[in-house]
Amino acid sequence: MQHTLWEGVHIEKRSFTETLNYELEACKPSRLYYLHEEGDDIRDLDISLDSNCIFALGSNKGLSVEDEDILDRLNAQRISVGPLSYLSSQVITLVHDELDRRRMRKHE
Repeated sequence: MQHTLWEGVHIEKRSFTETLNYELEACKPSRLYYLHEEGDDIRDLDISLDSNCIFALGSNKGLSVEDEDILDRLNAQRISVGPLSYLSSQVITLVHDELDRRRMRKHE
């Protein structure tokens, strides 16, 4: 059920699977990444800036085994933003920072 907070802003309660399926259908991503503390370092990866990507991440408790299984079946690559544990909001900021830095280097 969708609720409108104000014009243009809506909230909807969905499961992780429902949200992931919706985004996969809407975005048609070229890659799916799962932000995980034990993943490959994002700084060592060749992430195309010209393609649609989805970055999935969990809360401080992580994702359920079932949700991780779904990502594994979809061949999501596990990536990390570094050796420390961060809040999800910080992880999002670090991913944006890394992608922004790559864009800046690309245009130099």
